[in-house]
Amino acid sequence: MKSKILTGIFAVFVFSLLGLATVSAEEMFSITDVDFDDPVAPGQTIPVTITFENKDLTKDIEDIKLKVWLFDEAHSEVIGEKLKLDLVQIHQSDDKDVAVNVLVPADTEAGKYLLKVEATGEWEDSEIATTARFDSVFEVEQQEDSLAITKVELSSDKATAGDAVDAAVTVLNNGQSDESDVKITVSVDGAKQTVTIPTLMEAEEQTVYLTLQLPSTLSSGLHTVRVEAFNALTSATSAKDLVVEAASVPSTIKEVVSATFPLQTIPAGKSSVFSLQVTNNQATPKTFSLTVGGLQDWASNTRVDPASVTLGAGESATVQVHLIPTKGGEHTFALFVRDGASTVATQLVKVNVTGAAVTSNSLTTAGLVLFIVLVLIAIGAYAKFRRENGGKKAIYY
Repeated sequence: MKSKILTGIFAVFVFSLLGLATVSAEEMFSITDVDFDDPVAPGQTIPVTITFENKDLTKDIEDIKLKVWLFDEAHSEVIGEKLKLDLVQIHQSDDKDVAVNVLVPADTEAGKYLLKVEATGEWEDSEIATTARFDSVFEVEQQEDSLAITKVELSSDKATAGDAVDAAVTVLNNGQSDESDVKITVSVDGAKQTVTIPTLMEAEEQTVYLTLQLPSTLSSGLHTVRVEAFNALTSATSAKDLVVEAASVPSTIKEVVSATFPLQTIPAGKSSVFSLQVTNNQATPKTFSLTVGGLQDWASNTRVDPASVTLGAGESATVQVHLIPTKGGEHTFALFVRDGASTVATQLVKVNVTGAAVTSNSLTTAGLVLFIVLVLIAIGAYAKFRRENGGKKAIYY
């Protein structure tokens, strides 16, 4: 009987010691201070410095999981996102400052809020957990004029240089006044587009859509799309990452440079000349042959000058297409650029031919008339010669 009583007393004594040890361990690890500027504005990022202290003289605290978050004014609901960080350790008998940035949501209303900090780690060489907590009240004050970019969405987070990328930007007026002439700009490496919201009422949120034409010279890699909302009184900025792949260099030459050749009006029956440019976009010199097609039914006397060109890498040359239109109306002809047997570029040119149709026979009318005139002149001269010589025959030696 006595042994049972002694056993019970010993058990109570052991559990009491364990309880005291647990309390003591928790007191050894603490957050002694959380420092930040107060008050803050909606949408502001708060730089927060958290000071930890390990009072134990022999053990480090390891594998610390840090959480920082905000509660609403009633301290009942989390606002924004919970920040989570991993800390390696806090050495024995040491303190440590940890800096974090906490974002106050842009739509937060004016009032008092709670900043909560919690850190859980393990004592060195054990599985005994220890936790430190700290709560701090802070105040949110709305500014008279304030804008916030609450969301930026791209049509794709990957693109090729020269592509168009669509952006949807959501802007919030989180100030205490209506804002007018709010401009939203999206830009990346020299490319930019801007749209304007004429009026953005207090607490109003609007989404605008922009198309950003990426420069064809963008290099491969990660680029930053910068977004700004502003007027004469306030501004806000945001950013989005975009992975860009450089435009590939074609293995053949591109189209003739004058790809949008304007519609030409030319008269029927008169010689016309068209000048077009050919560029060698390959990395090595090339010789290209040039031919023209699509002229059989409405033009004659067609030729390309020169019929071939030799161009170094990146060089250009002007070629001329000569023709005489024989049929009125709108027509199209093509300049073909060939590298050996392969057609590597085609330029289409549209023309509007005015005047009546001209046959191939009529094109030689002028020459025929001239020949007849010359014959008549020769006959007249011969008759005059006979009269002046009394009808005598001429003698030639």
